[in-house]
Amino acid sequence: MVRIRIALIMGIAAASILGMLMASASLSNGNPYGYSETDIVDGEQADDSVRALFGLQGGLLTVQPASGGSASVAPLGAPGCIGQASDLRWHGAFEARWTPHKGETSTIFAFPADFEIVQPTDETAEMEPIKLGGTELAVYSPRYTDCHALETYFFGVRDGRAFPVSIRMDDVRALASIGRLPGQKPIAESDELVIIGGFAAGMETVPVYAFRYEPEARTLTLTRTEQRKLTELGG
Repeated sequence: MVRIRIALIMGIAAASILGMLMASASLSNGNPYGYSETDIVDGEQADDSVRALFGLQGGLLTVQPASGGSASVAPLGAPGCIGQASDLRWHGAFEARWTPHKGETSTIFAFPADFEIVQPTDETAEMEPIKLGGTELAVYSPRYTDCHALETYFFGVRDGRAFPVSIRMDDVRALASIGRLPGQKPIAESDELVIIGGFAAGMETVPVYAFRYEPEARTLTLTRTEQRKLTELGG
């Protein structure tokens, strides 16, 4: 059973929203886990549970299987740099949804077709909060560790509405996500967000990016990049 500890971050109102979402999924499949024995195929189990959340006074942001889509979960099966053998891996069609306290749930972002989640347990993950200016950002990495870089997404919440935040690297290139060095969280410094990029074999340094958040464009815009030796980084 997915255990969700929401009350600590958002209060009773948001907890009730998540409860309704999970109850709906449970009832549709006839059991509290979101799947039935007939859904088990090739060692995988169909799973429509909420995989991540971010709660605010205005509502609840969730990551969960897409409406009308399919998602499944299975043990990772073998240890490696992306996790332990007993870890769980989800794959399928996923989306981010916003459920305000007053209003209907809406889909605000569809994750790419090759999207997958790897986590140590089936507990719902809580997105990391970062505040830049008047906007609170939710930081979401579907994997908790990786060989070279953690895929990371950003979402914003302002004036009671949630939205995806794009990452603009230059005048022509905008990304939906960015890879960051495992063990290094994004840090808010003054009005900038600092992200340490990932690495590959043979690299002695990694890029350190500084982004400025532009609320009107709902984007993180790269302002500068520097290189830093791996030996200089804690983690």
